[in-house]
Amino acid sequence: MVEGLMSAACLAEVLERVRAVDGVTRVGLSLNRAGRSRMTVHCARWVETGELRRAVSSAGSFHVAEPARTDGAAPVPGRVVYAAERFSTGSIQ
Repeated sequence: MVEGLMSAACLAEVLERVRAVDGVTRVGLSLNRAGRSRMTVHCARWVETGELRRAVSSAGSFHVAEPARTDGAAPVPGRVVYAAERFSTGSIQ
């Protein structure tokens, strides 16, 4: 999830920066001006989440939000949760 996107121009800038990360093959980003915008990144190789966070931050005043925990536990700062079915293909959310 990306926080801080307010316009199509913001969305385009974030997409451009994330696509420029070595190993990224495809990026999907849905603009939600009222909150967190969902971003899905597909990679040809393993890409560290820090690289993706830096790419998002370099586009402006945006950042990758920690995903909500579904098990009721408190979120772990600095950690991104991977969906099991996407982990094996190198795709992350």
